[in-house]
Amino acid sequence: MEIYINGENLEFELGKEDSLNSIIKTVKEYLKEQKQSVIEIKINDKNIDDIGSLNLSEVKKINFETRTTEKLLLESLQEVNIYIDKLKLGVESIVDYLSNNNEKEAMELIVQAINGLEWIYNILDSVEKLAIVNYNEASFGDVFLKYENILSEILDSLENKDFIMLSDLLEFEIGDIMDEIKEKLPKVYNFILNEETKRA
Repeated sequence: MEIYINGENLEFELGKEDSLNSIIKTVKEYLKEQKQSVIEIKINDKNIDDIGSLNLSEVKKINFETRTTEKLLLESLQEVNIYIDKLKLGVESIVDYLSNNNEKEAMELIVQAINGLEWIYNILDSVEKLAIVNYNEASFGDVFLKYENILSEILDSLENKDFIMLSDLLEFEIGDIMDEIKEKLPKVYNFILNEETKRA
């Protein structure tokens, strides 16, 4: 069996007890130590969803496609920057629906908006943890803390079916926080970019 990382052969000693799962786990751990994130695994040049159905003797080649953690975070921050504008338009629509008592239409968009807000939160949280960005030093800490609190308040107002509170939070709080995040993102982005440049 041959194992490749981004097309380059990895010298790998197979143990008698190795299974396909244990090999993949070992290589992933190795890549994590190398600050690489796995974005795709191909077995015998094919995407395999269910590796449990494969017999190790059938496997001739495993190829791991990776990106540096920094590169993935930079790509994610670019996506966040674009998504914020879309989210703000969606929030305006939700507020319009709520003010016109169109709760059904509003609720459909709210689910998408909350998923989007949580996605942004998770990206920002990952950036802080994985890129060793100190948000307080990057003057981003207050924004992140406010963001956590607003998410919690939005979920509470939904649970209590307090649509007036929900509308106010979306209209006045989320827009401001999105603007602040968008304003501070370049500083965080540049910090990670510098780290990536040093590593290259």
